Amino acid sequence: MLKSYLLSIDGLVVRRSQVLDYLDKSPQILNWFAIMKDSILITSKNNATQLREMLHLAFPFGWFIITELQTGNYDGWLPKENWDFIANPRSSGRWS
Repeated sequence: MLKSYLLSIDGLVVRRSQVLDYLDKSPQILNWFAIMKDSILITSKNNATQLREMLHLAFPFGWFIITELQTGNYDGWLPKENWDFIANPRSSGRWS
């Protein structure tokens, strides 16, 4: 089952571009969408603990939080394409 997550990083320690490069190379990350300066939506089959472990191994000195966005239990003000990404998690097709 695919799940949507919000990853927020401390951009002072780890640059967003570094994280995005890493996500591109990680088969556990089926899709991502950078939505704010230090926030990235992620699609994965993994749970939050598994994602935390892989991110911490890659960025041991970086601070971040990853949280699952459970259907109907989130809100905010974002463009429609962001809400569609969250509500309908799907793979980019890169990792089959």
